[in-house]
Amino acid sequence: MSTSPLPTAFAPAERSPEAEILADARLFQTSTASEVLDAMPAPVLVLNPCRQLVHGNQALWLYLDKDGPGDALGRRPGELFDCTYARQTPGGCGTTEFCRECGAVGAILSSIRGLAATRECNMLREAGGEITALDLLVHAAPYVTLGRPLTIFTIHDVSHAKRRRYLERIFFHDIINSAGNATGLVELLHEQAEGEQRHELGLLLRTLTHLVDEIQSQKTLLAAESQELVVRNAPVRSAELLDALAAQYANHPRAEGRTIAVEQASDAVELVTDPALLGRVLGNMLKNALEATPPGGAVRAWCRAQGETVGFFVHNQGRIPARVQRQIFRRSFSSKGDDRGLGTFSMRLLAQNHLGGRVWFTSTEQEGTVFCVELPRRPAAP
Repeated sequence: MSTSPLPTAFAPAERSPEAEILADARLFQTSTASEVLDAMPAPVLVLNPCRQLVHGNQALWLYLDKDGPGDALGRRPGELFDCTYARQTPGGCGTTEFCRECGAVGAILSSIRGLAATRECNMLREAGGEITALDLLVHAAPYVTLGRPLTIFTIHDVSHAKRRRYLERIFFHDIINSAGNATGLVELLHEQAEGEQRHELGLLLRTLTHLVDEIQSQKTLLAAESQELVVRNAPVRSAELLDALAAQYANHPRAEGRTIAVEQASDAVELVTDPALLGRVLGNMLKNALEATPPGGAVRAWCRAQGETVGFFVHNQGRIPARVQRQIFRRSFSSKGDDRGLGTFSMRLLAQNHLGGRVWFTSTEQEGTVFCVELPRRPAAP
């Protein structure tokens, strides 16, 4: 190993001599491990204790738009991927002050110490005079072959997903603000209007309220799927919640010509849960029940307390076909079209993953269809 006194602000700058790198590379040229790595779809780098490349799989060369290793052997990850900081010091990748925040360097150093690590790496690349951003999810794990300590370094490019989530956040922030402002303005005009104009503004207000609710619902679902959803528990009175939801969805477009009846014999209980998320689950149940109910029909809702759990039920007279029942909670499955199918999936996702409960249903020709969300009266201790 070289004893070069190159300065560094973070990771060691020393590099292995070329003969040692080529010897490590030959370990894989004559090993079945090379075939295993080539079968993996993600780019994989095999690094020596000085964080230098001694082997790469076919996915790596494809990602780097190379035919093979060429002059890549002996280079560090930041040098291979054109990280702008890899050129700022003689020691190269890992040796600048900025490298202290690099997830890739941190994961590799952890592997060298014998501990596998998964980190995010947000890299600024400079190639051809242009600066681009690269978002990677990296995994580094120690690997020993013929007595040589190496690191298996795997990368997953998540730039597209990161960019999409960033744009989604901006989109939801801006569109919710715009729709909320429009709703507030129409509500003010509606209060001041009279006669036919008041009626027309009332229709517009209901449409805008429905629009805001749908946008909020999609925002909640995306946050739940990406594990970014924050649960805010508070005391909830079951009877008050059902009454409020029945009044809210009585103005929903799907409720035209239909009614929602909250059973007076419902158990009036108090539970601690997230009222907004529970409202989303019950709202989807009500919307689905209204859609399955013919004009002139009624949807029933009620609550039952059983020991330490509380069940909310929504009933309609329709029957779900057996083929649909077997797939009803699958993501994006719908019997109503390709652009539908998130409602029942989101019900189970929110209830089970975030509220600590479960969603189930029964559907028969004689009894119709009943959906239930069953929740604990108190959330489980963290």
